[in-house]
Amino acid sequence: MRRVAVLAILVLVSSLRAQEAPLGKSLRAQADEALLAGKRAESIAIYERWLAADPTDGDGWYNLACAYALTGQKAKALLALHNAVTAGWDDAAHTRQDTDLESLREDESFKKAIARMEERKGGGLDLKLHKLTTKTVGAYAVFLPPDYGRDPDRRYPMCVLLHGSGSSETGHGRMAGPLGRDDVIYIVPRSLHPHVGVFTGAKRPGWTVYPPDWDHTKDYEPGLDPLDLHTDWIAHCVTDAQRRYRNASYRVFVWGHSQGAAAAHHFALHYPERVVSFCAYAGYYPLPYDTKSALSRMKDHRVKAFYGHGKADRVVAAKETVDVVQRLQGAGMDPSVIWFEGGHGLSPEVVTWSRAWADSQIRRRKAAAQTSGD
Repeated sequence: MRRVAVLAILVLVSSLRAQEAPLGKSLRAQADEALLAGKRAESIAIYERWLAADPTDGDGWYNLACAYALTGQKAKALLALHNAVTAGWDDAAHTRQDTDLESLREDESFKKAIARMEERKGGGLDLKLHKLTTKTVGAYAVFLPPDYGRDPDRRYPMCVLLHGSGSSETGHGRMAGPLGRDDVIYIVPRSLHPHVGVFTGAKRPGWTVYPPDWDHTKDYEPGLDPLDLHTDWIAHCVTDAQRRYRNASYRVFVWGHSQGAAAAHHFALHYPERVVSFCAYAGYYPLPYDTKSALSRMKDHRVKAFYGHGKADRVVAAKETVDVVQRLQGAGMDPSVIWFEGGHGLSPEVVTWSRAWADSQIRRRKAAAQTSGD
């Protein structure tokens, strides 16, 4: 009987292998993709089917709450949020700042959901969390000019490319092409913290300046500001790259987008002796960083600042750039600013402006397009 049973199993396995086909995506994966693509009604329908089968999926309930909120279904969104908490969702910091839930923020039910998350995370105890700096291993990408190996004595200017939240050193590293690979060494530091939403939602690597549980509503402890730490990391990458490659000068050029624009501005403030010029598009520039002493040092080192922003930007308000330009002007500097009709993304017009900055500042050629505006 045993030999017959084994033979029968082998025949069954062989039959199944002959008929197997690639497995399709789960309902949860389909719902996540639809939500990321902006197909909110479709995502809601799929999430509802998925959660009927697996009501213990806290992340699924949370994403459904976001989809409901984005389609104006406030009552359903709040119920889904509480279901998410019941199923294990406890990321109060992320929930507080998630723009998808903006319409729920002042509702008492939303506040109760936040309180439930905090109580669960603390286990009902008088929990205290303390943050300390730690050492880790990071990475930065290098893009060398095509002729780098031809003349062993030639040295090149270096440009630092800083990516936005959720991107990567290879994702934004592609900007080396539009900015012009000739005559320039590009380095692209990877932000040190994983962007949870990109890893779990888009299923690809994405990085950010801030730790996943960082609470932006609280005051920073001395020495623990993630943007300060990120700035030191950029300096570390620059120092290492200058040791490895034939850089022409101690001072570098910096280009950044979104969170990378904030980092470019911040790096120029805190390391002005290392920056010749920086170009920042669609960035945010928190007021506490721009101290009088930092602005004075940037002025003394004659750092050239170029800012751009889309008038229709719904991710970062254009007022961020208005305010930072005014702060620099108030400190006696003359920053360049240009406004675009588009939004947060890198439109062809933004890329052309960035290339003009690279030509006029890094390669010292006559700009191919306007690098400053009204």
